[in-house]
Amino acid sequence: MQSAASNGVGGPRGARVLVVEDDGVLALDLAETLDDLGYTVAGTATRGEEAIDLARRLHPNLILMDVGLAGDIDGIAAAEAIRDEHDVPVVFLTAHADDDTLHRATRSDASAYLVKPFKPPDLRCVIEIALHKHATDLRLRENERWLELTLQQRTAALEAANRELEAFNYSVAHDLRAPLRGIDSFSQLVIERHSQQLDAQGLAHLNRVRSAAARMSQRSEEHTSELQSPI
Repeated sequence: MQSAASNGVGGPRGARVLVVEDDGVLALDLAETLDDLGYTVAGTATRGEEAIDLARRLHPNLILMDVGLAGDIDGIAAAEAIRDEHDVPVVFLTAHADDDTLHRATRSDASAYLVKPFKPPDLRCVIEIALHKHATDLRLRENERWLELTLQQRTAALEAANRELEAFNYSVAHDLRAPLRGIDSFSQLVIERHSQQLDAQGLAHLNRVRSAAARMSQRSEEHTSELQSPI
């Protein structure tokens, strides 16, 4: 890889990158390139087991992972193990772009895939896209969690309001029955005791009062039964 300084390329300070490369010379060259681009090398590893341990301890912002690591755990397996524990973008580095490797890398939810040899501008571009995509995905997940929590809170508030409204309706319907019975009883008593003093129109008015009270009482009982019935 050629020097970043000679290309006038610079990256933002602050992004901490874990380098996983089993070739010591390439690892050193990659670390120098990252430094020239403005990134911070959080650490370097040569084996998959070491990469998993460093990711657990260093919490990098991004991992550059060589696919063809020596040992029992290659780069793709190491990336999968790391992603099970940490939400960190992984950029795979490989000298081979065969279909099987690409398929495995895709299944591991890699952020990007860079074929060796590559130039500093290519590396910077891939890193920036991976960091931007990861930040965007993180914001989307946070928004989804906020929306879900807000929906749960609104639903709970609506259910509580409905319960209060049902309780109020039940109370009103229940409390109406006593005065309605009183209206009906007093109207009947007036008819029974004073019908001789009432003309036909007066009796008709009292009977209409009793009929209206009976209808309201019936509706009140039906409404109370509906509120008591389980949904």
